[in-house]
Amino acid sequence: MMPMDIKALFILTGFCCGALAMSFSSLYFKTGFRSNVLKPIVIYFLLNLLLAMAGLMLGKALITPLDIFAPKAGAALLMVIAFKIMIRALKTKTIQRIFDISKTSTLFGLMLVLNIDILLIGTALPLLASFSTICGITPFAIAAPAGLVLGVATGKNTGFILSNILDFAAALAVMIISLTLFFG
Repeated sequence: MMPMDIKALFILTGFCCGALAMSFSSLYFKTGFRSNVLKPIVIYFLLNLLLAMAGLMLGKALITPLDIFAPKAGAALLMVIAFKIMIRALKTKTIQRIFDISKTSTLFGLMLVLNIDILLIGTALPLLASFSTICGITPFAIAAPAGLVLGVATGKNTGFILSNILDFAAALAVMIISLTLFFG
């Protein structure tokens, strides 16, 4: 196990997961599909849990082949994820976030893009610390619905820039944890 406390790892994971979920729901609510908001939020949450669980299982499967390099590999993976999310937050112009999400394929694509980050974070966690799968899924199961509900609540009162800010905050949280783990 790395020197970082497992509780701190889970708190930062939960923050990142919640920020990404809030980013999605505020964007979705802002586009005007208020009457149909429950269906995509439920689908997003289920996809989030499914990919987090897949990531946790993949990470546990990689522990043996990576052996002593597993903690550094997990920290490096988190660093890559942080850079990816940060670039998305900085480069995506808010006007480009307005697209036709009434199409099922576009909506599912948006959900998948945001949840790929969750898959990768879920893969990195078992490489960094030893814990049960139920314990590992907890930050995702708590933070995603909280972020989705907050996003709907704030989506009607904020501009599209909120998605960029939330993506950047999530990237910053992941960057802090990855640097601490990699160099700590």
